[in-house]
Amino acid sequence: MRVDWGNVPGWIGSASLLLAFRVFLRDRTAAERAQVDVVGIWWKTEREFRFTGESRVEEFRFKTYVRNGSDLPVEVTYAACEIRTRWLVPDIGQAYLDRDHPQYPGAWSVQPGLRFDQMFIGPIRVPPQETWEADWQNHNVAHLAPNQAVQLEPFVDGVHCVLNWAIVTDNAGRRWLTHHQYGRRARRMRWYTWGGAYLPHSYKGKGARAVNKLWIRVTERSKELSAALVKLVKARLRDS
Repeated sequence: MRVDWGNVPGWIGSASLLLAFRVFLRDRTAAERAQVDVVGIWWKTEREFRFTGESRVEEFRFKTYVRNGSDLPVEVTYAACEIRTRWLVPDIGQAYLDRDHPQYPGAWSVQPGLRFDQMFIGPIRVPPQETWEADWQNHNVAHLAPNQAVQLEPFVDGVHCVLNWAIVTDNAGRRWLTHHQYGRRARRMRWYTWGGAYLPHSYKGKGARAVNKLWIRVTERSKELSAALVKLVKARLRDS
């Protein structure tokens, strides 16, 4: 039996049709995402600056801003922010001052905090072409300091807030998930959207929630079977 694979013009025509369909979907998604692309979320931070010989600064305050640059109202349904720190740690190997000097050793290395704090905001509804401002909030970062840290880094990066991801609902009711930490464009949330471990269960897609429930049941059942197997093995060992 001979199979007719067509000819070169036919293959080119099919490829052109697929390419045109792909371009159509891309343009349509970009048009739907246009409102989300002009939504901005950022934080302003303030803290006291002290020298290394003074008592350590362990608290700062921050203020949240949400800007809607579109001509329609928008809602930041949920957003995650990471509070990151950088600290000055004495560098004994580079010391050039005497031990009794108040600024000993005179040299410090910069180390990131042991971990980061995560905070969540939302829902926040912002009218067109307006900026929403929160009240100032205080936050203690002493638990983030590495061992022997004497002071927060005296520059802007000493303590700062970083937007991790956000769920934005446009005026048409479509939910979009942004991943700012990866530098990706916002993606429409579908029934299968998982969104990561920190995304609240109620905001995940229906399919993802069903899979998550099934996974929890399987995990619990496997733990029960493992415990039963351990008991059986111990009983056999006692009888032998």
